Amino acid sequence: MMDRNFIYMLFVALILQAGSFAYSAHIEIDLIHDLEIGKDAVFVIKINNAPNDISSFGFDLQFNSDLFVYQGFERGELITNGFSFFNLNKLSSDNLRVAGIEPGNNILVKGSSGVLLKIVFNVISRAKTVVRLENLKDDIRNWIIQNIQIEYEKTISFSIQDFGGDGKIGLPEMIHFLKIFVNE
Repeated sequence: MMDRNFIYMLFVALILQAGSFAYSAHIEIDLIHDLEIGKDAVFVIKINNAPNDISSFGFDLQFNSDLFVYQGFERGELITNGFSFFNLNKLSSDNLRVAGIEPGNNILVKGSSGVLLKIVFNVISRAKTVVRLENLKDDIRNWIIQNIQIEYEKTISFSIQDFGGDGKIGLPEMIHFLKIFVNE
């Protein structure tokens, strides 16, 4: 009987723990522009369902400096009217440090969601990479982080020759297309 009660309590504890993860707050990075060499890419740092009040926060943003060059930032709507002590510093060619303190009443309250920060990079190359939020500090130190992974697919360009001169894609055109596709 003791073993059955122990298993039952363990099962309940696991369900409760799983439920707490399902509703956990997290910080995530969203990309809001396509990545094109020579163009700017804007990454949006969001807070979703803050589990506690936030009067101070800090984190590092790690990125691949072979792909991105930091250009600047814009405060999001969550910290536009508060956080009078706010800064973003470039620690190295591939690491930015973000920190904010609100000494007054304009803190982010529990349950807050929205854009914290937009960070602009110039894209200088394309490759598979991950942009990471790391070293969360102060009121967000125990939050879950969701990073963005950036992948590129090979683009194949081709033209289909109209073998029959009828303006339609028939068997000869499809065979020609498949030969090009397989050789790429």
